Amino acid sequence: MEILNLLDDHSRLCLRSDARMVFKSADVDHSFGEAAARYDDPFGMLSDNGAVFTGRSRRGGRVALEVTLHERGIGFRHSRPYHPQTCGKVERFHQTLKQWLARRPRAATVAELQAQLDEFREYCNTIRPHRALDRRTPIQAYLARPNAVPTGHRLDPATTASGTTGSTPAE
Repeated sequence: MEILNLLDDHSRLCLRSDARMVFKSADVDHSFGEAAARYDDPFGMLSDNGAVFTGRSRRGGRVALEVTLHERGIGFRHSRPYHPQTCGKVERFHQTLKQWLARRPRAATVAELQAQLDEFREYCNTIRPHRALDRRTPIQAYLARPNAVPTGHRLDPATTASGTTGSTPAE
């Protein structure tokens, strides 16, 4: 099973934590859409270079998330290859999540893992104070500051439908 986590950089709020047997590009795009529907579009996004996040290795193709972010005027950067420090906050979050899951019964199904992720996300976002946030919870930090919003333009949907932007399936 695989886990996808979406974090707010400033507040460390876990916007989404989803489990799947295998994540495909459309799954990542869907998770982003769910997070954006609840928390609004972010100013920008940073990810590693996994195939579900970038089509760069496919001769200039783009995955669904890259298309969606471009259409919404959201900046998208990828970390330097083989340099996990660039995504240090999410890497640290993953470590904390793995430690927490290790102290629970091993999930036998995706649904069981998702229930554990939902419990962890609730705990981390609303109960557990964070040292880097002056002992506030991520939701307190998130609500205390106005969110940065995209400054880019939104493409006309008719342009997108005509095929000027495309997506290459990941995996």
